[in-house]
Amino acid sequence: MNYGYSDNDRLARPPLFRETDVVLMCLGCGGILILLYTATTSWHLSLRQVQEIAAYSLLTFGFSYLYLWRILTRRRRTAEKWPPIRLSPLRDRRNIEQAWRQDAVVLGYDAFGHPWFWPDRIRVMQGIVLGQTGSGKTTLLRNIITQDLSRRVGSSGESHKITKVDRIAGYWRWQESIARICGEEADRLSVRKRAAEGRVNRLKDMLLAFMISKNFKKLDGEKAAIGLQSNAAPSLVIDDPLHVGECFFEKTVRFTKTELQEIVYQLADGTLRRRLEAALAGDGWEISSSAVRFAITNGSAVSGARLVKGHHVRLR
Repeated sequence: MNYGYSDNDRLARPPLFRETDVVLMCLGCGGILILLYTATTSWHLSLRQVQEIAAYSLLTFGFSYLYLWRILTRRRRTAEKWPPIRLSPLRDRRNIEQAWRQDAVVLGYDAFGHPWFWPDRIRVMQGIVLGQTGSGKTTLLRNIITQDLSRRVGSSGESHKITKVDRIAGYWRWQESIARICGEEADRLSVRKRAAEGRVNRLKDMLLAFMISKNFKKLDGEKAAIGLQSNAAPSLVIDDPLHVGECFFEKTVRFTKTELQEIVYQLADGTLRRRLEAALAGDGWEISSSAVRFAITNGSAVSGARLVKGHHVRLR
């Protein structure tokens, strides 16, 4: 057992005999001499009788001292040695059921056979099991898992066992709730982000209009400054879209590869045909899942694809 550390532990070891020890030894020797003198003069005891009484007295006091020392220090010595304990299965079962009623599991026993309970409110925190090889780390984890698999909850009349399916379903619902909360939080933060970006853009436009109208290049503050700087590249401004030529208008039109090939074959040789042929030969073509599903649903045979009715799991 660790009794702690004190500053007195750093001092030098005291001498074998201190002044008080010498005084007590002298008093004890003086008392023995007085008793010996009284026994031989007043009680008229012989020297042999005095020796016999002294021997019996020493044996009595010695055995009494050893017995009392063993009784008084048994708990401390047991805690220091930590011997292996033996518990009956019935007592172990009662301790486990008591731990379940307190929403805990039995983590182990101390040197005196008292159980250590591990509450569920502490188990949710992160933990680590450390120990040398063969110290019992795997056995400890197996005992905890075994208690969880056979654990019962509820009142004594309506207690029921928590099975693996219940634990999996509980974990499933827990993760779903986390995902839902995170999604709601992400949506809320996204709205706040867009609102903050809009406020920043409006503030920039207001400062830009003010500084241009006042012909200010810089606004100085005590801890910050706002400067007016020209862009590296000129910005495009469309004043009237109706006056812009049609050759500058474009639109993303989705064609299948077959439709685009038919269009290319009907075009005369030129720049547009070469651009479309390059688009046909290039990468980036993806299968349109909606078109394939629509064709198969309407009875058309599509080689290399099929509809399969799969399965999914749900909580009830």
